[in-house]
Amino acid sequence: MFDGNFRSGRREVDYSGSSNRRGRRDLLKNAEVQRKQRHELLRREKAARLVQRVTRGYLTRVHTLKRFVPQAPTDMTALSLCLSYHSYLPKFQTCRKELLLKFHTHTDEKTEIIQQQNPTETNTTTIQQQQQQQQQQQAISRDSGWFSQQRMVASILQELDPSDTIQNGNLFQLLSIFWQSTKMNDKLFFILSTCLQKWCFAVPDHYITKSLMQWSVTMTETLQNPYTLALLATILLSSTVDIPTNEDFSKWFAPLAKVLLLQDENRVPSDGNDASAAQQDPILRATLDNLRDGRENRLLSNLCSLTKSSQLVLLIHYVLSQPQNEKLCVAVALMARGDSLDPATTTAPVGDNTAADWDDFDDSDDIEDDDTTNNNVAPSKPSNSKRPRATQYKRQEILTLVKLDKLYHERIQQTSKRFTFDSATRDVATHIVKAPWLAWGLELMSREGRERDRYLETLGVLLQASSALRPKQKLTPMSALAFNHAILDGLWKYIQQQRSDLALCMFADLFSHYLVALSDEDFLRLHCNTEKYGQPAGSIVMASDLVLCYGAVLHEVYWSKPVVSYDIEMDNPRGRLILSGTKLWNSLHERWNRLVKNPFCDEDAWWFPHLSSREKGAVVPSRETDHIMRDDDEDDSDVDGMDVDDNGPRQLSAAEAETDALADSFRDPKMARILTSIPQALPFDRRLKLFHSLLKADKRNISHRHMMAETDDDMVFFDGLPRERITIRRSNLYADSMEQLIGLGSKMKHQVQVTFVNALGAEEAGIDGGGVFKEFVDDLIKDGFAAKAEGESEGGAPQLFTLTPEGLLSVNLDLSQNNSMLIHYAFLGRVLAKALYEGILVEPQFCLPFLNALLGKVNSMEDLKNYDEEYYVNLKKLRLFTDNEIDGMDLCFELTVGGTTPGSSPRTVELVRNGRSIPVTRKNVFQYTHAVANQLLNVQGAKQTRSFLEGFREIVPVSWVRLFSAKELQKLISGDDSIRGIDVASLRQSMHYLGGYHESQPYIQDFWDILENELTCEQQRKFLRFMTSCSRQPLLGFSSLEPVPSIQQIRLHPEELSKNSRLPTSQTCMNLLKLPNYGNKQLLKEKLIAAVEAGAGFELT
Repeated sequence: MFDGNFRSGRREVDYSGSSNRRGRRDLLKNAEVQRKQRHELLRREKAARLVQRVTRGYLTRVHTLKRFVPQAPTDMTALSLCLSYHSYLPKFQTCRKELLLKFHTHTDEKTEIIQQQNPTETNTTTIQQQQQQQQQQQAISRDSGWFSQQRMVASILQELDPSDTIQNGNLFQLLSIFWQSTKMNDKLFFILSTCLQKWCFAVPDHYITKSLMQWSVTMTETLQNPYTLALLATILLSSTVDIPTNEDFSKWFAPLAKVLLLQDENRVPSDGNDASAAQQDPILRATLDNLRDGRENRLLSNLCSLTKSSQLVLLIHYVLSQPQNEKLCVAVALMARGDSLDPATTTAPVGDNTAADWDDFDDSDDIEDDDTTNNNVAPSKPSNSKRPRATQYKRQEILTLVKLDKLYHERIQQTSKRFTFDSATRDVATHIVKAPWLAWGLELMSREGRERDRYLETLGVLLQASSALRPKQKLTPMSALAFNHAILDGLWKYIQQQRSDLALCMFADLFSHYLVALSDEDFLRLHCNTEKYGQPAGSIVMASDLVLCYGAVLHEVYWSKPVVSYDIEMDNPRGRLILSGTKLWNSLHERWNRLVKNPFCDEDAWWFPHLSSREKGAVVPSRETDHIMRDDDEDDSDVDGMDVDDNGPRQLSAAEAETDALADSFRDPKMARILTSIPQALPFDRRLKLFHSLLKADKRNISHRHMMAETDDDMVFFDGLPRERITIRRSNLYADSMEQLIGLGSKMKHQVQVTFVNALGAEEAGIDGGGVFKEFVDDLIKDGFAAKAEGESEGGAPQLFTLTPEGLLSVNLDLSQNNSMLIHYAFLGRVLAKALYEGILVEPQFCLPFLNALLGKVNSMEDLKNYDEEYYVNLKKLRLFTDNEIDGMDLCFELTVGGTTPGSSPRTVELVRNGRSIPVTRKNVFQYTHAVANQLLNVQGAKQTRSFLEGFREIVPVSWVRLFSAKELQKLISGDDSIRGIDVASLRQSMHYLGGYHESQPYIQDFWDILENELTCEQQRKFLRFMTSCSRQPLLGFSSLEPVPSIQQIRLHPEELSKNSRLPTSQTCMNLLKLPNYGNKQLLKEKLIAAVEAGAGFELT
């Protein structure tokens, strides 16, 4: 239990007031005093050792000081300290330079004194004596002796001042006595390099500077430190001193490259604060200091002039990666794409350009030089937020590609305007751009390591202003890389190993530039399946692999992780990838469409996987309709073939504005971007349905506006659309149609009700419910687009189109100078657009160059073979001719055109300015062939094509048909010609039966058997025209016909069942076939063939 003495038993209490705790405090205090005493003793012992070390050899110092410093103090210990550590010298009213100069005046004794103090450095002693003296010298610190040679030389180097022109000679004479016999070490070399750098920047041509430089070069050979040459290179090459031309600069740059690689490995930070590397090695620290504050630019500029070593890439990469060199990066990127930064000159490529003397026709696509203005630019902000759902993206973030391209150029213009490019920056940028990037790439791309990575990263800086939406057609300093297969193969191999945005962006820019000049034959030989074409490929870059690779990349930047507006920056590879990748993918798709006979991949390879959207139709906003209705006199596309390289603000063209308006027609901005940029990512059927939804939405919009206005009910069709009535004489079809329809303009979108007048002048019976108009459009287009013989005129139509050697339609180039014909082209443009608007398939088959012009694309030389293959083959052969063969042809840059139709005469046009005075030679024959193709395909028929397009766009915006390729547009116009006859099975599946007929009846079974097996393909098409007024089946199948196709029974009396019985009839406006029940299959066949072969008009059906 508790004891009251418990606490007192545990603790003794001193009633006098003291406790044993006080004894503990005393012990602690005593311990602290003893510790201080020990520290003081150690300090005194250390000081005694220091004094003992410093005062060794004091007799020699006293003897010397009595000669040079008469007023020397008597305290030799203090004086030795002052002489060893020059910071104490001011206390004795003297300085180091005075001591050195006084020492220099006594030339008799100084050599003897130094030799006595440094016996290991004389040449008269024996080896045994030197070894003994070295052992003695190890006990004496070399730094403690003020008169040691290293101390002497170091002090002289520190006192050499370029601004002191009086005493430098004496000091240098004193220095020259000892530097040959002084043993060099890292510390002394560091002092020497500091002195050399000071003199190189102050007086580079002085004899002291040259002597110091020569000594430094000699001393680097004796030191083991690998960074001495690197330090010396940074000093000499960053100054204006004349460097001996016989020096091997590769050995200088190798250590510097090692320093740069070390820094890449993060072993040496750029600020030089790493204690384990830079601070422990003063030479390395000095090397890093010389690679900052602008000195690295001078170093790079000088080194580029002296050596072409591939290790220069490391220095260029280091210089361009410094934050303070942003202006240099911009200058390099602009010059690499062909800009000139000299304000006194016009924009011209930097470097060799073989087409510089006549490059007028070939600079059409260089829109990157335009000074853009910002209309709808999203604010710049970081793209680092994660978006879990696509619905969080706003429309102003998901801009169309034309706006992103415009924004990209604006970013370049804004960045370049921030800087004033001085001559020094231009010189360094010129050295970088003109460096042998091709030779370096051939050497480095075959390696795997940091040097290859740095080469690609540096190349990415050079190409960061070249990611335009259109392929570059003009030669640039980087063109040599694009046309070298080894570079492209190496870059593609790198992409397969590690798929980085920067590498993908660079490859797309280079390969799309390469495709501009690559023929289809070479493309198939080099980049297509070897098994399919029976020969080894010349490159590892396969076109099918490119389609799949960039398809996956574009699926990410368009759909899964879309690029937003504030991702578009020069230095952001991901933002530029959507432009570069789209450029390459579209170039490959154009090639794929042109090589329809030799496709390099299946059609479904272009389709994006799992592309679902909340799109439920198209809504045409007022902005779209207003744009369609207006008459824009400006050229909305590249039908002239050549873009003009303006320097003014770049606004969206009419075609780009239409494309932007089309994007607003879709609810999902991501889907809108895909449809307006890479529509081939969706299957044709899906795009066709979207096209029809646009047409329906536009019709609803017109009907709604018409209903809101006060109109006559008699002018409204049964479906709510306004209607226009016309009366057409069959004998004068074209002239009457043009007279009555030319004034309607965009009102041709309304329902047009046609009344035909026969040859007797009487109106044909029947009411046009849509079928007569289909027949009218079909006949009108046949007349208007017919290629007629001399003097032939059907219905008053002139010969506006001619047949190419391939049997396809093209504009009549002989009418290019006849402006009175332009109104006819505009009229036919409206008629063809009206057929598309109403879903009427017509007969004309156009050549590929004309379809490209309708889509706003520029034709290339490879498109010439789809216009005149024989001419194309002969023109290509011209490239293989020798100099003498070309000179013997006496060609110049002019071309004879026209004279192909009766009554026309040929004329001569110049391909470029002063083309008559520019002879065709072996050097410019390549440019000549492209100029000829451009003249024939883009320039010659530009006026007619532009007029045709102006009429076309009044009914259907061009951006709507740009949902399709040229081949698909022809299918949209004329249907699928790959189907011979009609798809009877599809028609049978979609057919409805009226009046007692049923699919299971034997008579109906006989009808389908006759239609499928006993009628020819031509008769099948005639039957389809007889029933629907159109001989071509709908692209989406017969199930898309409105109204649905139907067969109605017409009952016959028994006495009518003979060969004289009535023929089948139809109501084409209702897609209705009125088929009498003849009772037997043979009579049914005879009557059916008689009806479809009669070719009668609506009146007799």
